[in-house]
Amino acid sequence: MGYIEDELRKLIIKRYGSLKSFSDITKIPYTTLASIFQRGISNAKVTNITKITEELNIDTNELVSGKIAPAYTAEPLTKEQEEILEKYGSYPPLGIRATHFDGNEYTDEELTEIRRFAEYIKSKRNNPD
Repeated sequence: MGYIEDELRKLIIKRYGSLKSFSDITKIPYTTLASIFQRGISNAKVTNITKITEELNIDTNELVSGKIAPAYTAEPLTKEQEEILEKYGSYPPLGIRATHFDGNEYTDEELTEIRRFAEYIKSKRNNPD
């Protein structure tokens, strides 16, 4: 495993908890994902590289050239978006799926942040720039 594969693996585990979880989300078979890390990202199929980079919101060209860089954003981020980027390591937060809330798994501060993010997403419906 090379440097970029090692860094990519660490990023996936940090955000998704395991390669298996990431595999399930991206619909890339676990064995294929493991093979990508063993043989190198440059030997992977373009479709699999695209699935990986889209889910992680990283630039495909940068990844292939040996860097993990955020995907291009057309507009500058707001202060709130920058805070989310700093907190989650990406904007919008990746690996977070729509779900229901069962109880007290979130603090009041986290619920406020979730509501603000949901409002931002809704606002994009009306302004699809």
